[in-house]
Amino acid sequence: MIAVEKLRRYPCFAGADRESLVRLAQIGRVRSFAPGEVLFEENTEASELHVVTRGEVDIIMEVEGQRRVVDTVGEGDLIQWSAVVKPHRTTASAVARGAAETAVFAGRDFVSLCEEDHRFGYHLMQAVARSVSRRLQGAHVMIATRW
Repeated sequence: MIAVEKLRRYPCFAGADRESLVRLAQIGRVRSFAPGEVLFEENTEASELHVVTRGEVDIIMEVEGQRRVVDTVGEGDLIQWSAVVKPHRTTASAVARGAAETAVFAGRDFVSLCEEDHRFGYHLMQAVARSVSRRLQGAHVMIATRW
């Protein structure tokens, strides 16, 4: 379980009322990662949603056989959003840049909470859209600098 006060600090949960945060805290857990440890790999099943709570994580995509960092995320950033968006496949890999920690939520449980609390679900999907937009921007920069 994760402390409700800790969840409240992150913008992706800003629209949640106390009851929703309590329910969210009950379905979450904290995971720690060593420097260089892989959180998840590109093009695999996405079953968990992560919020970075400490440290930095590199988002890496394979392009023409080479792994390239397209973004570096930090505290409060949402990663592996594919766990809540069909077809539930990761679009990138994530590797801890240094020691890192994330709040982890089973995608299925998270979606159930969003379906029960539409306001919370709306705010979450805004956070997911911001994350996707940021990732696309990183990919565009990578493509533009290549040519």
